[in-house]
Amino acid sequence: MIKLYGPPMTRTFRVMWMLEELGVPYEHVSFPLASGTHKTAEYLALNPNGHVPTLVDGDLVLWESFAINMHLGSVHGGGALMGATPAERATIYKWTLWGACEVEGPADTAGKLGMKISKDWLQTRYRILEPTLERQAYLAGANFSVADLNVLSLLYRPAINREDVAALPRVADWVQRISARPAFQRTMEKRK
Repeated sequence: MIKLYGPPMTRTFRVMWMLEELGVPYEHVSFPLASGTHKTAEYLALNPNGHVPTLVDGDLVLWESFAINMHLGSVHGGGALMGATPAERATIYKWTLWGACEVEGPADTAGKLGMKISKDWLQTRYRILEPTLERQAYLAGANFSVADLNVLSLLYRPAINREDVAALPRVADWVQRISARPAFQRTMEKRK
């Protein structure tokens, strides 16, 4: 059985959501970051960075939530969330890496400094999604994919006020549709 380490209020959230979307059974090992569990020798043997999440899938040990989600999408659920064509998969990689570089990195730096991301900054980033969502229902095409999950999950980083994207009509609709997904709802319940 897959084992996932990390508290649900961290990036672990997006991996939990991915596992819920795929219907993959998993054991969630949650702990408060203040406990220091992620700095113990036992945990560092799995993830020498001392960060969360960490996923153990058989003999494979992975960290970095976006990489974990792409792995899960590739090997579970018949690959449905990783796109049916090479072009769709490339688009999934593009949007995932865009999220990591353009949104998550700066947002996490702001959070570490005790700051919130400004509304204008967030809207400038997410406005880039508007033309894509005008042409198609989801970031990689007609179907929900790991790109949508990864990019939407960024709106749940501590330094971000997700309501700031409400002024972007296509993005707001996309957020509403994805947030209504049963797997998203189940994961949100686990975050409480």
